[in-house]
Amino acid sequence: VFNFIFGNGPITTKLYQNLREKNSLCYNVRNMYQKFDQLLIINAGIDAENKKKAIKLIKKSLKEMKNGNFTDEDVQSSINNIINDLRISLDNPTSLISNYYFHNLVQIPFREETIANITKVTKNDVIKLASKINLNTIYLLAPGGNNERNNSCHPDGKNWFY
Repeated sequence: VFNFIFGNGPITTKLYQNLREKNSLCYNVRNMYQKFDQLLIINAGIDAENKKKAIKLIKKSLKEMKNGNFTDEDVQSSINNIINDLRISLDNPTSLISNYYFHNLVQIPFREETIANITKVTKNDVIKLASKINLNTIYLLAPGGNNERNNSCHPDGKNWFY
């Protein structure tokens, strides 16, 4: 639910609104959660000269989530959309096989259990999760090879060049 509100849902997500709609920094921005690596990855197509502004807006978006600057309706809409996606996956044989495989491999719950659990998520649950998320690494890829435009940096501004 956090993921859907923050940046993996519709055009009303925090990231989309702050980076694209209000500041025209990118055409698209999304985030993705990688469960097994415990990573939340944000992808945004921005110009290198807008890097600092984009980072500032990403931090602002995360702070809004931590402060609960979203509505109960956002939570319920996210829940409804996620449940709809999960129900659609129940009609797909490949998705069912995958769910059974990962259930046996790493104990991921069956879709029906996930649907039952997700209906219990509250705004407070989303805020608690958001409070555990910290910005760790920023990687900017730009044309031109190995120079200061292609780099990864820690949020404190230290750069590691590749």
